[in-house]
Amino acid sequence: MATIQKVKRRSDFAYRVLIRQAGMKSFTKTFNTKRLANKFVSEIEGDRSLLIAHTQSKSKTPLTLVIDEYLKKEFKGSRPNEYKQKLNFWIEAIGTQPIINITTTDINEALGTLPGHFRNATINRYVAAISVVFSYAYREYGLQVNPIRKIPSLPRIMSEQGSCQKLKERVYLALVETLIGISYTS
Repeated sequence: MATIQKVKRRSDFAYRVLIRQAGMKSFTKTFNTKRLANKFVSEIEGDRSLLIAHTQSKSKTPLTLVIDEYLKKEFKGSRPNEYKQKLNFWIEAIGTQPIINITTTDINEALGTLPGHFRNATINRYVAAISVVFSYAYREYGLQVNPIRKIPSLPRIMSEQGSCQKLKERVYLALVETLIGISYTS
């Protein structure tokens, strides 16, 4: 079912895992060490759904499967419930689409459905949550383009009462006003 081939690179060696199974598309993945290649083979042979996900055509793998695999294998955050809530938003918005078909336009349309009272920082957190999933898909599923890369971060908007910098500016201007006698505030 799976074979590991030693491949000569320019300056060192790599190890290519080749998986062939009847009724499924062949799949290859390259690793820097033989230990990583063996670990991958043992994981993939033990989990049929993972094998199907890897051997499936890229265009058929839905975002929901990629998110589930990411949460099982890669997620190492400190707030899993908060993160799952953000990813559930993306599953509801575009979860049934194949990952290869998701575009920046789809992401922007989904962002437009977020509640209007969300601050820019909260929206950026939603974008960051799905961006990590697409980075995982880029590494594990052979995704060629990350649609999130083209979405700029929204600027942080500081509130007057919570901004230390604004407080420093007000104190400085008040000091200048008292020393010079000129009012800079409107």
